[in-house]
Amino acid sequence: MERFINFRAFLFVFIGAILGSVFSFQVFSENLICYIITFVLTLLALIYIILTSFLSKNNKIKFINKFLICILVGFTIFSSLSSINYLTFNKNLESLENVNVIGRVCTVNENAEYNYLILEDCKVIDFKEETTYGLSGKISLVVYSEDVFSNLSIGDKVNYTGNLNSNKLIENNQFNSYYYKNNIKYSSFVNDDVFSFTDGNLKLDENFREKVKNILFSNMSYDNASICYASIFGDKTLIEDKIYESFSLSGTAHILCVSGLHVGFLVALLYFIFKLLKLKPKVILIILSIVLFIYCYLCGFSTSVVRASIMSIILCFASTFGTRYDSLSALSLSGIIILLFKPFYIFDLGFQLSFAACFGIILLTPSFVSFFEKINFSNKFSETLSITLAAQVGTFPIILHNFEKMSMLSICANIIIVPLFSVLFTILIVFVFINAIFPMGFLFYLVEIILNFIIFLTKGFGSVSSMIFQTNTFSLFYSLLFYILVLCLSKFINLKNKSRLIFISVLVITFCFSFLLQYYPNNFNSNLLLSTNVENCNIITNSYNQKIMINLDERTNDDYAVVNKDLLNYKILKLDALILSNYSENSQTFVVNICNKYNVDTLYLPSSLTYNEEKYLFENLNSTFIFKAKDNFYGINNINFKILTEINGVYLNVMENNHSFTMLIGNNLDKTTASYLIRENLTGNFIKFNYLNKNYINSVEKFDIIFCNNANIRQTNIYSIKNLSKLIDLNNFKEKIYEV
Repeated sequence: MERFINFRAFLFVFIGAILGSVFSFQVFSENLICYIITFVLTLLALIYIILTSFLSKNNKIKFINKFLICILVGFTIFSSLSSINYLTFNKNLESLENVNVIGRVCTVNENAEYNYLILEDCKVIDFKEETTYGLSGKISLVVYSEDVFSNLSIGDKVNYTGNLNSNKLIENNQFNSYYYKNNIKYSSFVNDDVFSFTDGNLKLDENFREKVKNILFSNMSYDNASICYASIFGDKTLIEDKIYESFSLSGTAHILCVSGLHVGFLVALLYFIFKLLKLKPKVILIILSIVLFIYCYLCGFSTSVVRASIMSIILCFASTFGTRYDSLSALSLSGIIILLFKPFYIFDLGFQLSFAACFGIILLTPSFVSFFEKINFSNKFSETLSITLAAQVGTFPIILHNFEKMSMLSICANIIIVPLFSVLFTILIVFVFINAIFPMGFLFYLVEIILNFIIFLTKGFGSVSSMIFQTNTFSLFYSLLFYILVLCLSKFINLKNKSRLIFISVLVITFCFSFLLQYYPNNFNSNLLLSTNVENCNIITNSYNQKIMINLDERTNDDYAVVNKDLLNYKILKLDALILSNYSENSQTFVVNICNKYNVDTLYLPSSLTYNEEKYLFENLNSTFIFKAKDNFYGINNINFKILTEINGVYLNVMENNHSFTMLIGNNLDKTTASYLIRENLTGNFIKFNYLNKNYINSVEKFDIIFCNNANIRQTNIYSIKNLSKLIDLNNFKEKIYEV
């Protein structure tokens, strides 16, 4: 009897492992609802297994029981491992002040203004306690300096005095996979006057990487050498930002990271050598396992390298002993092994992309090959195209969810560039090996020619901005729907053609409808203050469906990404005006991006702009009218406003159906602001500040309601100023207000 899906123990345990790690994360994030739902579902599954085991001998029931048991085993083991892992990371983890730190440099990243270092094997001298002890984790250290420490390198010993800030793995319901992956438990920031270093020794893997780096950089241009070094060891820190951006925009940045693709090239090269040497299968298995382990070690046990190495060894083992190789089970087993050591790796982007790409290749490649056969397009090119399409489809949701953009030309770019890069990578490995024994630098001229052509292609594909799809709302719900659709399209789900077509059609319609529905604009019919997740950036709405953004601080590209997400969550696709009470060169990109994307009609600026700032706006704004204003009332339909440059705020007078109320939005209520309010005799219904100094609370008595900290769409976080003395002890006013 044909089952809906065949039983694969490793696959179902792997699914349970993922669910267990996610559950553990939700528990430590204090998500009570998730905890209750999981407990109820687990209890129901156990009851079902126990009852059906005694009452039914149906094969379908037995299959469901085996499926549930594997899920529960994976869930139980890995939720426990994740919890232990989390508690171990946070054990005795507390911030330390004014301590002396001695550590070994294991990572160096130079910048024009500072050096970013990661220290290991650290010892701390606590002057207060008069004790010296070792730290279990690493320290990320930022050293501010006008001069870059050109002599500082990996292996050196550093000594400095400063504070150690403990790192939290979970913050704002987000898991910090960078700290977890690199075991960085502390962060520190110091100036160069309290920092010193001495020369140290390199470890075996560091020494090997350093020798390869010297070979590459002494025989090639800096840009090409940095790309080659990244493709061998996965270290992208040496690559220029513009070059990396061109690879990223073209969708080929994965070739700069050590991935399964590189391991595949290496295994193919090794098998070619083994065939020439006519080695026995068991000898090949042993040598391949040793070589791949060494390569994993040299690459710092990168997730994708470990995954591909385990799958390659399993394939070689199956071939040697004549057993059947199941790619989906091999992928699942490699995932289980990785999560046994680092259960929270499921939140690492590299882990997700590696497994998603392989998941897509395994599930969809046969379907794509079958499709090309039906249209009489079956050859070696169609196989390459099928694998590329499958990998792109597999990673599509993760790329959109994390990067919020994807080039539609990435498939074409990968079809052309990946085969070319496979040739380059093979040549590169051989040439590096030859030069390690006999210096023959002229060989790298061929590598440079091929690499220059690849860079030319990536720039060409990445420059077509009209083919870049962007979205800020590809949530986990759409990702789940997408992967269910992928499963239904694959040959691993046993469905009749009619049932498969109906099921796929329903999924596609649901996916498209729910995805497009989020872009239907929201029509506002009342006065609202919408707060964003960026401080001092708000949106005012009214019954005329006008939407006006008020920004009081300098902004960066990171702020733009957050505000952009908030606007899409509010379903705001157009802004009528952008009012700024603070503007500088640092805010230029933010302002231009907001104005152009949301078709802002008018940009209101404080009058103190330099010539270069004005020129930049005129050259980069598409259709926004620029208006300079300072301490004068200006009107937008039924909203009058005044830019208060003295206090870095905006005073609003909103008139609606013969009713009017005033609002003041500013930064901090300090002495300057308080004196301004008194001098100008400003009155109104609402006032919003992020911080209120208790000494100047009397200055806002002429306003009725105060918005505290982050006011949301329905104005919930508010206090009546008239009743503040009754509700809040003024001695603790600062703390109480800020906690709201």
